[in-house]
Amino acid sequence: MTIGRVNTPSLNLRDQPDGQILAILIGGTTVEMLTPALPGNWLFVSAEVSGRTFFGWVARQFVEGPGAGPIDPGSSGAGGSGPGLGGASSSGDLAAQLGAQIASGRIIFDNNSLRDQLLGGSSGGIRVTAKLQSLVLKLSTMTPIIRISSLIRPAAGSHHAVGRAVDIGNEEIAGALLPLIATPQKVAELEIDELIFDARIIDPANDKNKFNFDQGVRHRFNDATINEHGNHIHFAVKADSLS
Repeated sequence: MTIGRVNTPSLNLRDQPDGQILAILIGGTTVEMLTPALPGNWLFVSAEVSGRTFFGWVARQFVEGPGAGPIDPGSSGAGGSGPGLGGASSSGDLAAQLGAQIASGRIIFDNNSLRDQLLGGSSGGIRVTAKLQSLVLKLSTMTPIIRISSLIRPAAGSHHAVGRAVDIGNEEIAGALLPLIATPQKVAELEIDELIFDARIIDPANDKNKFNFDQGVRHRFNDATINEHGNHIHFAVKADSLS
């Protein structure tokens, strides 16, 4: 968690760089910087205003704290507006859209460190990939709530160790969600590498591997693997083409 403080009498919190004003932050307001490593003149933050949590973008130069820093030389941003993200709009857009889903309660977490990881924060020098962020965003639109129970964690040979895997802990959504996701067409579209879940949790009569994929194709995992995937749905995405 990276904390900053507004260092100007008032600061516009916007829905996107140069976008609509969501709230006005008064000087001294504490903000949580959710994308401090994102280059450019804008920070994606969360802040409390009148007891309500807002997620949005603020001009970097008007926030003090680790990773905030001054605005880039030669560019503007006064009064909470400016030229945009300086080439990082794809990553920033994903963080903003995920932030909106988090703010609406559609994505929840077992702990705050998972939220920070999903929004681009580093854990042991590893960050989740944009493909994984895109998958989580898509999943959050297909079911009322997803609860993330694991993202980045050290595990030899695991996609979690390289930021490409997520575990969804509210396995009760599997019966409605997986029939929509676990098709060759959808798996290819979403660039899913692995999908692992014990389908007997939905219905004891199900084939335990009914919904499972590995390397983007249907796969039968062994009992040891299946027995570890009854209380969460595991997704992993394909590696970036340049990695």
